[in-house]
Amino acid sequence: MLRSLCITGLLAGTLLVSPLASATYEYRIDVEKLTNGFDADEPDSPKAQIAPGDTVTWTYIVTNQGTSEMFDIVLYDDILGQITCPRTVLAGGIDDSMICTATGIAEKLAYGPPHVVEGTCGEDGSLKPVYRNEAEVFGYYEPKHFPGHTWEAGDIDVSHYCNPPDLPPDCSTSLTKTCTVPPPPPVSFDKCDGKLQQFTLQWPANESALTLTGGLASDDADGVIQPGQLVTFFNTADGNDVSVFTHRGESMFHLSCSDPDMNDPSDCDKLQGDGKSNAAGLLNAWRLAGFVDAKGRQLQCPQFAPPTADNSDCEVGPFEPVSCETAGKPSTFSFRYVGAGPVSDCTDNAATRANSKVPACSGNLAPGATVSVSVNSGTVTPATVAPGEEFALSGFGSNTVITLSANGQIETLAFHTSCSAPLEVGDRFGNLELTAFDSRREDVPVTFEYRASNSGPDPALISIVDDVLGPIVSDHALAGTAPGNTQVFRRTVPIGGPPRTIVNTATLSQTGPDNGIAIACAQATATLKVLAPPPCNVTGKLYKIEDDKIKWKLTNLGNRTATIQSIEFHAPGAFGSVKKIRFDGDIFKDQTRPTDWTFTANDFVSELKKRQIKAGANQDLEIEFTSKYKSATPADFQVTITFEEGCSLSF
Repeated sequence: MLRSLCITGLLAGTLLVSPLASATYEYRIDVEKLTNGFDADEPDSPKAQIAPGDTVTWTYIVTNQGTSEMFDIVLYDDILGQITCPRTVLAGGIDDSMICTATGIAEKLAYGPPHVVEGTCGEDGSLKPVYRNEAEVFGYYEPKHFPGHTWEAGDIDVSHYCNPPDLPPDCSTSLTKTCTVPPPPPVSFDKCDGKLQQFTLQWPANESALTLTGGLASDDADGVIQPGQLVTFFNTADGNDVSVFTHRGESMFHLSCSDPDMNDPSDCDKLQGDGKSNAAGLLNAWRLAGFVDAKGRQLQCPQFAPPTADNSDCEVGPFEPVSCETAGKPSTFSFRYVGAGPVSDCTDNAATRANSKVPACSGNLAPGATVSVSVNSGTVTPATVAPGEEFALSGFGSNTVITLSANGQIETLAFHTSCSAPLEVGDRFGNLELTAFDSRREDVPVTFEYRASNSGPDPALISIVDDVLGPIVSDHALAGTAPGNTQVFRRTVPIGGPPRTIVNTATLSQTGPDNGIAIACAQATATLKVLAPPPCNVTGKLYKIEDDKIKWKLTNLGNRTATIQSIEFHAPGAFGSVKKIRFDGDIFKDQTRPTDWTFTANDFVSELKKRQIKAGANQDLEIEFTSKYKSATPADFQVTITFEEGCSLSF
């Protein structure tokens, strides 16, 4: 920008200045101001990005664009003040120029000061605080046509800079993630009841390998028991005394729960094999590791439980339904209080689905209320629960009424607890969820552990987010290497349900102490596999053909209850029709079907337990006809029995 002033009557110490049209003469001085090499005249011009604390270099190029000599040149910066230049005189007519410089320290820019304006910064065009400063140059010359007069010329130029995007912090943190599955819960009974369905023994580690030669069936694959191996035997015999034969001799076991060395938790790790009478001459070297009694209750001796370990890969399950049909009537129920608020009915439970002695639920509790629990018959422990907490109910009768109360509001839940109506873990009764029969549950608490470490000397502000479980910790100050640099965070969740693989990844973010920018510094993954139960193992043999019926003896060699899903059947037409099928009671009756038929759930009665055979149990399957036929042979019958648990057998 050109400035021209006519100074008339130049006297010592006195300037008389009058304006004169400067466009007539090309007496000009120009200044171009650069910031770290960028012209950046406008707030939105391309400009230097300078980090706070770094050096800023301002370059001022001053040029005499006129025909006369320019003298007494002075350069000012509106922020920095007067700028020192190498010369004060520039010759005319040759675009004589000089370079002046100044340096400073870049500011951390924020709106507020007058020299900070809004402009673009970087290629993304985002608006950010921008530093603005202005240079102004003045010089004097004597016009040729006005000798004895001095004119002034000047120019102004502006430049800008901005701060670069905040750099993320240097990552000084790391993360590991593990999962821990708890050992089996302690047994909930004093002694076994009825005849053992199966029992598990350990062949001691200080013994040599043992070859099985006969007796009870087991889960061993090759008939050779290695030192330290656990083996489960299944009771398929009719009597109370059973034998296992090996190359070293016979072992005998009494399974009626009357052997004082084989009937309660105190017998864990005791020597076994000489029977109830402690007979001499028997191989009495086995160690008791557990059993399943007639009611399905399990003794799992803690001495033989696998050690709990922290791993990035864990396995749980398999989980089987826990219900009156599979577990019998318990002595204790466990309930989880949900705290969801008012309810008007009971729908999500087995009794309602079966339309059998339907429960009744109603109440107006506020969501999230902590409640007192009372019952018409039995004992509740504890008697006060918050949402998510559990209580145990024991000593109950057949018709149970539970009352939840808080702040003058109540909820009443009435249902059958005698197993005269269907009842299973997972049932919902208003704000209560049934979680366990005695200690039998359909889930286990799995603990995920997040171990964060800081290798830097200063505290690090960290957050950990699990992509499945959500935030684990937020904006937590993790100490540096002194005094300590590792901290553990835990999250425990119940895991159950169908077979599946759960992969969850945790991300640790670290936030810079100065700029507040968070960056993902570490990830860690844990894999949890919910195991599928092994297929059932049911065997059988033809037992008897009569004039109007046929019977097979089935044995469940597996370690879980097996449920008949279908029976594909063919028999001679001379038998007329099928009128009844018995297993654990009548499973088909009051109708007839052809002798060539596949029986499914549409044909069976609704009581599930009548189609079940417990682990280690023997059960007769009998099919009865409407007519008698005396000439049938085994070859006249074809039957395939398929079980819901994944096995089948054919005759």
